[in-house]
Order: sequence, then structure tokens, then C-alpha cells
Amino acid sequence: MLDLHKLHQFAVLVRTGSYGRAAEELHLSQSALTRNIQALEKQYGVTLIERERGRKGLQLTDAGQRILGRTQELLRRAAEVERELGQGERDAAERIAVGMGPMLASVLLPGMLGSLISVAGRPSAVSVVTESPAEMTRLLLHGDLDFYVGQEPAGGVSPRVRQELFGTASARLWVRPAHPLAGREHVDLDDIAGYLVAAGEAWNRSIVPTLDDERLYDLLTARLQIDNYGLLVDIVSESDALMVSTFGDRTGRLVQLPVDVPTQPAPVYFFSLKGLDLSPFAARMKTELKRSYVSITG
Repeated sequence: MLDLHKLHQFAVLVRTGSYGRAAEELHLSQSALTRNIQALEKQYGVTLIERERGRKGLQLTDAGQRILGRTQELLRRAAEVERELGQGERDAAERIAVGMGPMLASVLLPGMLGSLISVAGRPSAVSVVTESPAEMTRLLLHGDLDFYVGQEPAGGVSPRVRQELFGTASARLWVRPAHPLAGREHVDLDDIAGYLVAAGEAWNRSIVPTLDDERLYDLLTARLQIDNYGLLVDIVSESDALMVSTFGDRTGRLVQLPVDVPTQPAPVYFFSLKGLDLSPFAARMKTELKRSYVSITG
């Protein structure tokens, strides 16, 4: 097997032209350097350095010249591999990938993520994946996500995944200030009949099916589903549609209707792999996401 340490010593010896200078640079004694060069010659069955009496300076044999060229190329490639491995480790430590549903991402991330990655110790790259809970579970198990925030997958949670309650929130109805129902002291659910209900896709998939009353099911089913909070607000603020959401209005463009929406609070969970600790940045991001979630659902 190639001994890169001894080959490196050979290259330094040739470059400095002296056992004394090479030994000093390598932090070795001259005798140790001499033994290593002799061991290298013995290992490969060649003579690298001329040793005739009276010869001044360091002179390589023909074999020494050939091996020097190959040694320099080997050392150059070894240095490149070492740099690439080191960069790979730094990149892995500095990159973070998180997942969450599209609606949740459109509410939580604006503003919060920008301020978070501007602090010292930030990663070189943050990737945000917006997918279904089932797909995010697959990515988490495959090692493509550090964590994700969202609802529990329909098929349950893998035994390899740690599930923590992130928070719960109750649904509320929001309209534009000029809406016919706005300004009332009380609104009955029957009053919303005939108005378009808009929500994210998770509403019809996870919340509406829990309603036992057929009338409520019909009233609260979203006929317009868009997994983008900002776009929903734009549509509702310019029409008589109603937005049903567990999030408060952060834009100041909508008002909440004084009506009780008879659904169970919607739980949101934090998912990560068991047995793996979050990086310091991922842990901080988890804290900031939870703080942001509490502020918009409180």
C-alpha cells in the first residue's frame, strides 16, 4: 500500500535539496528522515537518491526522477480529495432542510426566516419543502429533511419518527370589512349559507370530515381551496367570500365574524427522526417557528 507520509517526506527532501532543511521542515531528526527514505526505497525495490562518495548536493537516480513526478501528482490529488471531503463536511453542517404544508409555510415563513438566517452562525443554505404529510414523512425517513411541521399523516406515524405536539388552534371565519355580515354583533352559521367558503386544502381533507351534522358539513365545506394564505386574503378582501382559517389575520385587511365554528381544535405536530439530535440552527428554527405559530393562532 502506498505510504503517502513517506512519499511526502521524499518530495520535501527533493524540494529543499538537503536532509537538514527537510528534517527541520518536517519536524523530524535527520536520522529519522534518512531511515524513512531508505525504508521507501526498500519497500519499492528502487534507489531514489545517488549516494556516491564526493558527490555534492542531492541528486536523484532515473528511478527517483520518475517516482518524484508520480509522487507530486499523487500528493496533489490527495490534497484535492482532502479539501473536497472537508468542504462536504462543512456543507453538511451548514445546510438545513425543513418541511411543512404549503398553507403553514405561507403563514409562518415570511419575515421569520429572513431574520433568522441573518444572525451569526447561520447555515449556508436553507431548503423548505412544501408537501403532504405522507411525502414529508418519506423524505424525513430518507434523510432529506431535518424535520417537518404539519398534521399527522393519514396512515399514522412511523416508529422511527418522533412526534411532538406543536400547537392547536380553533377555526375562525374572516371576511372583508365591507362584507354584508361584517359589523354584526352575532352571526349564526345559517347566515353564511350562499357565501363562498375559501380555505386551504387541509380543511376539507382533515377537518370537515369530522363534522357529524350534514347541514354543517354542507355549510362549511370549502368550495375554493388554495394552499396560499396571502392569495386567500387577496381573494376574500376583494369579494364576499368567507375565509375559514385557524390563523389570525396578519394583514389588517380582514375582520373576524362573531360566529362559533363547531370543529375540534386542529393539532399541528413537529416531526423529527428518533435518535438524532437537531443541529443548533435547526433547534433555534424550531423555537422560532413555534413562537410564530403561537402568535398567529392566539
